[in-house]
Amino acid sequence: MQDTSTQIPELFDEYRSALAEGDLPAAVGYAVQIDDTESSIDSLLGDFSTAVDNDRRVLARTILGQIADAYERNGREFQARTQRAMAAVEEGTLTESEREELLAFTRNAAQTDLTRTGFLVEAVNFFEGTRDGSELVETTNRVRNTERDIGEASDTASSVASEASLTATPSILGNSAPEELTRGTTVELVATVGNVGDAESVDLSVTVESDEGLEPARSSYEVGRLMGGDRTDVTIEVSGRRAGSHSVTIRLEADGSVVESVTHSFDVRETAQSVSEAIAGESGELDATDIRTAITHWTNDTQVPGTGGETVDTETLQGLVTEWVEANGDETDA
Repeated sequence: MQDTSTQIPELFDEYRSALAEGDLPAAVGYAVQIDDTESSIDSLLGDFSTAVDNDRRVLARTILGQIADAYERNGREFQARTQRAMAAVEEGTLTESEREELLAFTRNAAQTDLTRTGFLVEAVNFFEGTRDGSELVETTNRVRNTERDIGEASDTASSVASEASLTATPSILGNSAPEELTRGTTVELVATVGNVGDAESVDLSVTVESDEGLEPARSSYEVGRLMGGDRTDVTIEVSGRRAGSHSVTIRLEADGSVVESVTHSFDVRETAQSVSEAIAGESGELDATDIRTAITHWTNDTQVPGTGGETVDTETLQGLVTEWVEANGDETDA
């Protein structure tokens, strides 16, 4: 039995066996365990590299999803550390060596964000058949080294920046939303606003603008004052008006002055897909990872992107499992 860095490969094999046997309750249990498993980026990258190297594409796609989730889960804290380091440098209360250390960290943090994005794009290209597996393994190993280096640098920078006494420093620490929606439907975009300084902030607000293809429910949201280290989520409703690629710009304001802005893009579909079509994706063929996605939507009663607000009911889930078993039950990687 090959060594693994996380429980995910073992859980995935159990999950897939349960699917092949038509044991939906057991499959749901294993799928939930996979979703609930929080592993380090380093361990996930190790398992991903092994899965790609062994040509276990479906397992690799499952692990890639966990990596993307971990990037999003950890991203707000990483952004908070980066913003605090930048604020500490700008306020000029550091020694020269401390200043250089924090400057190096902020530069490396920006490069790490680009490295992560590039890795995810290359991984998607691999699954689409336009990237060689051995090349992706090499990239994954380089990314793993980058993550180890930035992890150590982040801890050091956090220690240095924590010693500084900073004025209020409001920042947008992250945002999350579905990548697509259907014309005439509404989705939620959640922006996390924080104060990475030490002093209490002035009154903060978030304003929202979009192009003509999207329509925000409101143009502004009051945040109020934030104590040092506090953060809060602002939930923004956005409706699709016109098919195509469109964007929303979120601006954080302090006493009416813009502090920071970010842009989130959406793909607005003209017509809704069925749940089955949306789960199967562009290929139209279900694999075990697609079924796990359906189970996650079914378990959490969440809307399936691209369906116009539809959820996965029990009958649909059972139908998807049956379809997968009939097509893939005897396959070793499906």
